[in-house]
Amino acid sequence: MKIFNTLTREKEEFKPITEGEVKIYACGPTVYNYIHIGNARPICVFDVLRRYLEYRGYKVTFVQNFTDIDDKIIKKANEEGTDYKTVSEKYIEEFWKDAKGLNFRPATVHPKATENIDKIIEIVSGLIENGHAYAVDGDVYFSPKTFPEYLLHKMLLVVKDGQEVKMSKRAGTYVTLRDLVDWVGRDAARFFLVSRKSDAEFVFDINLACSKSDENPVYYLQYAHARICSVMRQAQEKGFAI
Repeated sequence: MKIFNTLTREKEEFKPITEGEVKIYACGPTVYNYIHIGNARPICVFDVLRRYLEYRGYKVTFVQNFTDIDDKIIKKANEEGTDYKTVSEKYIEEFWKDAKGLNFRPATVHPKATENIDKIIEIVSGLIENGHAYAVDGDVYFSPKTFPEYLLHKMLLVVKDGQEVKMSKRAGTYVTLRDLVDWVGRDAARFFLVSRKSDAEFVFDINLACSKSDENPVYYLQYAHARICSVMRQAQEKGFAI
């Protein structure tokens, strides 16, 4: 089994640190709004990876966090006249609705940032002490120059009115996972999310997706998914185990 190493940018033979066991950490959402397709992409990819590894016989420990305290969450709470916990708990609940809608399995554990503040401070303090991070006006930033192998990957983009813009909830330039599922259906949405190359720019054209154009990717996704289901059905009818 080979897996793509984003650090070396090459496919490499998969060798777990502990024989027969795999430990996966995937960054979870900052819960101040509904998750968009950018949040859904890693969730879907790691869900598929985890299922496959378990199918191969590995014992998988999968950890995915909830960032439940953040400037954006506090800002949302102030706008709604409530507190950060009310906001975060609300959108964690909404996350689970979306996750169930795409048949995502819960991780082994979903730690919350608020439950691990002391450990976070300890880790960040260690990065500062070792010169890998620095503080400016109360914020701490990672210093990539101390990590020569560090690669800046292309940002997640959406296209709106012909212009490429960074996926941003604050700017309103985002597509929620619910939007995508409503447009293409659950299975086609999963197919779309896992079919993007890890080293490719992830662009979603909002205007095109809402149009009735033959170039609309929604129609392509539905067609591609229908074809895959058709092929699998024919294979099963011929006695192939899938």
